[in-house]
Amino acid sequence: MKPTHPTARPLRQSLVCTRGFTLIELLVVVSIIGLLIGILLPVMAQVRSAAEKVTCSSSLRQLGLVIESYTIEHKETYPIARYMPEPFVSSSPSPPIMEALDDYLDEESEEGKVYQCPDDDQVYDLSGISYEYNFSLGGQSLKEFLESGRLRRMNIDASKMTVMRDFDNAEFLLTDGSTITVPMRHIGRNILFADGHVGKLAF
Repeated sequence: MKPTHPTARPLRQSLVCTRGFTLIELLVVVSIIGLLIGILLPVMAQVRSAAEKVTCSSSLRQLGLVIESYTIEHKETYPIARYMPEPFVSSSPSPPIMEALDDYLDEESEEGKVYQCPDDDQVYDLSGISYEYNFSLGGQSLKEFLESGRLRRMNIDASKMTVMRDFDNAEFLLTDGSTITVPMRHIGRNILFADGHVGKLAF
């Protein structure tokens, strides 16, 4: 009997039948990938927008705490500041809110990043802040402000009184006479209310 080599295998086991993809199969795979990308891209954009909105809400909430610290040390009165820094036009000669809060929050520090909304690539670069301040509160306590004239009749309370909000969704005049259009950042504007909570106002 003829000895068999230990590594030898039957011929039919050593032959492997291979077949490449046909053109139709490749086109089907590419189509499926394209369809998945088309479905996922809008979802990813929505997730990113939601994350940025949460970050903006968190920043406003932190600014609310800083303003509260200011009012505690200033007989419950709010900072006197213009609604937006230059180059945005304002009838108020007061400093911007960042200067008013400089002793409580250094805008150049790591904490100072709360002045910027992450999806704001216009307003912050121009003025150093993404949020508008309710300058009419300046120099008054919340109680004094809410008990004045029209607001008293409207029965407005701290949970409905705006202190700061997203600065967007309008055309604004600049000090050089030009205008800038700031698009809507979120579906629903972030608002810091006088009671410290951050809510939204749907457009």
